[in-house]
Amino acid sequence: MLFGSAKRNTNIPDIKNLPDDQLLALYKQTGDRSVVAEFYERYAYLLFGVCMKYMKNEADSKDALMQVFEKLYDSLKIYEIEYFKSWIYTVTKHHCLLLLKRHKEYAVEEQTLIWKTPKDFVEFGDDLTLTGRLESVDQIKKLQWAMEQLNEEQRICVELFYLEEKSYQEVQELTKFTYNEVKSFIQNGKRNLKNLLTGNHG
Repeated sequence: MLFGSAKRNTNIPDIKNLPDDQLLALYKQTGDRSVVAEFYERYAYLLFGVCMKYMKNEADSKDALMQVFEKLYDSLKIYEIEYFKSWIYTVTKHHCLLLLKRHKEYAVEEQTLIWKTPKDFVEFGDDLTLTGRLESVDQIKKLQWAMEQLNEEQRICVELFYLEEKSYQEVQELTKFTYNEVKSFIQNGKRNLKNLLTGNHG
């Protein structure tokens, strides 16, 4: 078990019997790492299947799963999550797609699908937007780099809105940001991406 070494605070309730929403609240209150271990026990099997779907081999899938859960120690303190199962499924899927893009282990057809976005998103030049085919590896790497420069709130909202094609309301429901926060994060993230990609970032 990957998280078997997590020690439980004996002053908190028996986490095995708590539903997900109470576990989330408990972690925000105590920061007890055994809560993340409990989530691993509940969902590792399901999420490993998600990782296998994208990574295609056991070793990479185990690494991806471990990385997702390691990030939970910080993420669970930041976000207001109503339905952990659907949220962690989406997070795991996004993480696998990002790993694949970094290692260029995907076909041109998959690139086109992943980076399909509204026409007014970001332009690389006069003849290429993210609605077109990103056939240049350098362009894909540059976009990936630019996405990683955004703060976490902007990056998550941009990924959900443009890459997953979620509506403002769906992004709001998934992240628990307010509608105005979602709109601001997306608009500012889009502007920052364009500045980064065109070299206008100071």
